[in-house]
Amino acid sequence: MSPFRTPVNGPGLQLDPSAIANDVDQRYSGKHHEIAANLKVITPIFGGGFEAGSTPEIAEIRSSTVKGHLRFWWRATAGATQKDDKALLVRERELFGGASGDDEGEPSKVIVQTEVLSEGEYVRSGVHPQNYSGGPPKAFARFEEGPAYALWTLQQPNEERGKADNLGNELATKFVRKDARFKLIISFPNESGLSEQISQALKAWILFGGYGSRTRRGLGSLELESIEPPGILDALSVENCDQLSEAFTKPDNSETSPWPRLSGSHLYVGASCNSAKDAWKKAINLFQEFRQGEEVGRNKGSDPRNRFKLGRSRWPEPDSLREIRQGFSTVNWGRHTPSHPGRIYFPRADFGLPIQFRFIGRPDELANAKLTFAGTDRYASRLIIKVMSIKIGGKQTYLPIVLNLNVSHVWNLPGSVKLEFDDRHDYTLKRREMENADSAEKIILMNEQKALTASEAFCHYFKSKTDGKKVSL
Repeated sequence: MSPFRTPVNGPGLQLDPSAIANDVDQRYSGKHHEIAANLKVITPIFGGGFEAGSTPEIAEIRSSTVKGHLRFWWRATAGATQKDDKALLVRERELFGGASGDDEGEPSKVIVQTEVLSEGEYVRSGVHPQNYSGGPPKAFARFEEGPAYALWTLQQPNEERGKADNLGNELATKFVRKDARFKLIISFPNESGLSEQISQALKAWILFGGYGSRTRRGLGSLELESIEPPGILDALSVENCDQLSEAFTKPDNSETSPWPRLSGSHLYVGASCNSAKDAWKKAINLFQEFRQGEEVGRNKGSDPRNRFKLGRSRWPEPDSLREIRQGFSTVNWGRHTPSHPGRIYFPRADFGLPIQFRFIGRPDELANAKLTFAGTDRYASRLIIKVMSIKIGGKQTYLPIVLNLNVSHVWNLPGSVKLEFDDRHDYTLKRREMENADSAEKIILMNEQKALTASEAFCHYFKSKTDGKKVSL
């Protein structure tokens, strides 16, 4: 299969830059602009192929996937000038194409082409250990290609582990592609200000985004190797990270909105690491520690190596779940009778939805539930936790980062957040059960950081643990 992926012109076609230029010129009068960049993927890619949630064996970097990422970062940069989401969608469709209100297709002004320069390796992300009793491979995988807290969704489902051929054997987790390199060519017409808009989106994607799925947890992170015309992404080479505060145009309209905006966001940058993998692990492992770490997110257990003997959570969600479930039918929770002073409160809804809450053993299993944003099922995390590759003083540097995006909190959005218990009981959360400042003061981590939201508290924690700095964008 050809390494070129150009769905706009048909799958598998090989097009050179001049063909793209001609296509643009035929539809729009005047000259066209072109940006050509060589990029390296510095953390494993998951997804990005035709089938959602899988990584193809063939080495493909799909232009349609890249275009989707650029659309997101265009909304976060130039799109922030739009007065509302309707105006945003109209302008986005004008630039990137799509179906219009009368179902007539809108041609794209922005043409994207990709060429794979190096296939890298197609490898398993980890392994489900062998069950020596002859049963299915163990559910909790050991991951080899990055931090487990970022890769846990790559574990095989129960039905796959339970197949006859897998019983008594180890089983590979889902596969990823690592160390790929590709060329990206973006062509667009000579419209006033459009070159600046595209370069801003590209700059943000390289710094804060990535290719494929789970980029908000650091997969598919990118490094710029070269670019033409030179100097178009000067912000990717700085003397210090403080200069990033001036790297992006700040629109007049930068107040909090339903869609993420870079203007008004806060970037937390940790001390540099020896490699991209080290920086990625540093950022993600701190997030895991903050949420679940012993003596941080939970009390000290009798045996931290045994998941049945972990200490009690310092977050209010477990006791909140027990108390809500108690309202449907009487349950004797025994030594786990709800006692957290902050309940009923679900502060970690601010980290993104859905959240699966799972308990071990009876009667706690009666509180198993999924917290979901009703209607869409998902609310994307406002936190981007990853490695950022940037040249500082002429040297390529790998930094653990957290970007706290400027976007409305889930409790400010239209719609509802709902608990769906495994036994089919439902409960719709009230706004104060996600936002409650009084309850926030009763959570150890948030109280120590003097933070009113869980995302703010984690950013403070990250900064304190990495000798980092805060950069306002």
